[in-house]
Amino acid sequence: LNFSFQKVGKTRSRVDTCSLEELPAVTHAYLELLEAMVELKRVIGEI
Repeated sequence: LNFSFQKVGKTRSRVDTCSLEELPAVTHAYLELLEAMVELKRVIGEI
């Protein structure tokens, strides 16, 4: 499972300071985190 709260914090701070050129990469990182959160929720739901 590719999820950590440190990663969430790091991505969040990147969003706050990113330039327009960095936006696609930051958006991609955010979507990956979102996907990981959905997966985490599904796994927790199965327990």
